[in-house]
Amino acid sequence: MRKFLSLMLLVLVAVGASAQSRKYWDFRTLSQETIDNLVADPATWTITNKEDGTFDRAADAKKISGELTANGMPIKELQGLTFGTAGLSNGNNFMIATNRFRMTRNNMEIIFPKLAPGQTVTVRGRSANSTATNRGFAGNDNLEYISGPIGGICIGNQAEGYGSADYPVEEDGNYTLVWKVREDLGTTDSVDVVIKMVTGGLDMAEIYIDNGNEDVIEESKKIAYLYDSSKANYALDSDPMYEIVYGSGSYEVEAIDIKDFTSDMTDTISALETNYDVVMVSEGPASGHKFASALKELVNRVPMMNMKSFFYKSGVWGWGAGENPKPATGTIVLSHYGASHKAFKSLGFSAGDEIELWVADGYEGNIIQGYSVSEGSFINADSVLATIGDGIKAIHEHGRSNIYMLFPFSSDAAIAYGEGSLAPGDDLPTLVTAVVDYLAASKSTVRQANKPSIEQTNGDGVTTVTISTNVADATIYYTTDGSEPTAASAVYTEPLTFTEPVVLKAYVSAVGYNDSDVASAEVLIKGQWDAPTISVTRNADNSVITLTAEEGANIYFNFVDGADSIFAQKYTEPIVLTWPATIAAFAAGGDNVDSELVKEYVSINSLTAETIRLDTLAHFDANPTDWFLNDTENGGTGEAKAYYFNGKSAWDYYSTEVDYTEEVKDETGVVVETVTHYKPDAAAARVYNPLNENGWVIKSAGQVLTLEGTLDTNAGVGNGATGRYAETAIDAIDGAPSKGAITFGKKMDGNPYTGTIETTAKYAGPFDVLVAVGNGNKSGKSEMEVQISADGATWTTLGSLNLADTQRYYKKTRLVYNETAEVYVRVAHVGGGTSAQVYDIFIYNNGEYSKEYTPEVIDQPTVAGAEVVGVQIYNLSGVQQNGLGKGLNIVRRVYSNGTVEVLKVMGK
Repeated sequence: MRKFLSLMLLVLVAVGASAQSRKYWDFRTLSQETIDNLVADPATWTITNKEDGTFDRAADAKKISGELTANGMPIKELQGLTFGTAGLSNGNNFMIATNRFRMTRNNMEIIFPKLAPGQTVTVRGRSANSTATNRGFAGNDNLEYISGPIGGICIGNQAEGYGSADYPVEEDGNYTLVWKVREDLGTTDSVDVVIKMVTGGLDMAEIYIDNGNEDVIEESKKIAYLYDSSKANYALDSDPMYEIVYGSGSYEVEAIDIKDFTSDMTDTISALETNYDVVMVSEGPASGHKFASALKELVNRVPMMNMKSFFYKSGVWGWGAGENPKPATGTIVLSHYGASHKAFKSLGFSAGDEIELWVADGYEGNIIQGYSVSEGSFINADSVLATIGDGIKAIHEHGRSNIYMLFPFSSDAAIAYGEGSLAPGDDLPTLVTAVVDYLAASKSTVRQANKPSIEQTNGDGVTTVTISTNVADATIYYTTDGSEPTAASAVYTEPLTFTEPVVLKAYVSAVGYNDSDVASAEVLIKGQWDAPTISVTRNADNSVITLTAEEGANIYFNFVDGADSIFAQKYTEPIVLTWPATIAAFAAGGDNVDSELVKEYVSINSLTAETIRLDTLAHFDANPTDWFLNDTENGGTGEAKAYYFNGKSAWDYYSTEVDYTEEVKDETGVVVETVTHYKPDAAAARVYNPLNENGWVIKSAGQVLTLEGTLDTNAGVGNGATGRYAETAIDAIDGAPSKGAITFGKKMDGNPYTGTIETTAKYAGPFDVLVAVGNGNKSGKSEMEVQISADGATWTTLGSLNLADTQRYYKKTRLVYNETAEVYVRVAHVGGGTSAQVYDIFIYNNGEYSKEYTPEVIDQPTVAGAEVVGVQIYNLSGVQQNGLGKGLNIVRRVYSNGTVEVLKVMGK
């Protein structure tokens, strides 16, 4: 029997019976709703995007357990599972990616709903590390492990035994592990079931209970079918769309007469949103029906299939979204998007195919309605699934959850169908039910929009405010008098400028969301510090820079043209430069805005075109193209981001052949110990040649050396921040080191450090050696040297390298070789701790390029009796630069007496 509900029944109708307890979790896909929630919750989840800017994965930013949520909503791919506190760190315990779910720590726990004896739990997953041999899963005492790899261990795909009978894998590379709830527990009651990570770093694809991965009979979806009995020429019994959904037997369909509904029916809207899986709006209601405007409020709050494009028209009750052209056709043409759409795919059509949904049989009425979009409409950017006539838009969808779809069919067609002159096409019932199922699957709880972000940019006496939201197609309402904003308040369209303090409040409103909370900010008007003054005292071999500023201001400086105090060095004492550079400085702090950036090129008197060394003789960097050897035959293991040249374990530098013995005596001369010294083992020596000849070779005789080819450094000063920063501003002169480093690792106890990076050719002096090296150690610094040799066998120290005190920070050291003899050059680890990371080794001499260097024209006046009052630097294309660029520059210098000089200057 068909159901016809009154308004009162509609408001009172209850939600259907509870859904069946979940038995299947598929982590191989991630819904857009979950992605949106993860992105909107930076306090809980750290997002990593792909190179094209799209979402790749999220990791927890803090310790979380129990039911995992994002943006205040349960993560639906994980709903039904909870997670224990065992093994958790302060973050990076979980990784949610578009195709897998990872748990990273030892002993982490998945807690299942209680299960009865005899039920099974299946996990499909793999090791996140290709060479690991100890990562796996284990059940608690209530579970018996019945099938899968030995001991539940999922060895990596490069580990010995992978894919064997002991470690069988599926075609997709996942292991299948099965446990059964023990039947000898002495109870028939359900018991606690827990799966834990034996060793963390496991990726899961699927989890299911019993045969939960098979199709499960679900409850019938509840469909609200809205029609208008006041329309004299319309009858529900002859409505083919109603016949299709009701007659399918797949849904619980409730026909709801809206003839007496008005625009102000909050309870009705709420009941439709809460109590139904899909709302279908027939074409019967008149376009001017008062309830039409209320229906717009339901868009993306409950899945909706609207057959009335007339609602798009402007007017008192219309949506104002567009208009509706009226071609007489029963055929739609699929777009590329439509052909690949889940609802249409089942029909097997391709883009451009025509689908006859109605057999017209001479009928000339308006069977399928089209629509056009008004400028600025909320449907303006919607995906079009099908068109009619001469490319007129017909079927489209809006939103990613609680999806709205226009599926427009004319009431005239329904009447003609009732009179027997029309009949549904063969594909219509299949398509309509597929669309209803697709929409029902998108139903989700309506979320509250996130509060807008209010950002202030302060200038000298003026503040610009930008208000933003991460909600698509949202409207931001705001006030500037401290009052609460409403839908009648001003709409934010562009940055706001203020010269007086105000209290700004704003909130976000968007289709498919509850309005956000109100964000509030006091807009401040600030003054600006004057730029600091740069004074330079030039000595023979160095220049001393003194910076001064207004009282109360802090001065920050760097040599990379930066204006961010976070990554600049705070000035505390005069700066001693031994190498030419352009200093950039600004005043900051207190209630004022940072000053303008002031810059000055500072030369060194002793470095002239005849003495400066700018020509590169040799350069080492740890790029994977040269150094990712992938030499498994000789012990190499890993990938470009962490490639161990001879494996992760150190080996013995010494042989078993005795070199000499040494007697140790006490204070009285009595021998208390005899120490045996062994000869070095010639077989311990390893030589790592690059894939492409580049003039360098890496050597070790027992010390672990690692290519970390993806390490990226920053030219800013770290100031305690975690990252690969310069320890001081001077360390960042000429910019950050090259990407990638060779890490000098551990050795066996009692062995010497033997890791070196050496030139394969000799170079004639004089030359400079510049080395950029980072400190990868948490405690002790490595002791590193630059050494030279005439024969490649006997080495002498040219000088020691400076290492940062802070872990991961880098320093640069320039050493001078003033002899003329040809020598090999190497960087060697000679003592201290491990984990020095060598980024760059440069060997420079004075050659043709250096001869073009002209430092004095930048900062030393040549016009008698006049001071330099302005300097502009341009490249050869005429574009003004912040400082000397590499190669030829055009320098325009202005003097206090009006004289202007234009010079060509070679920058290093």
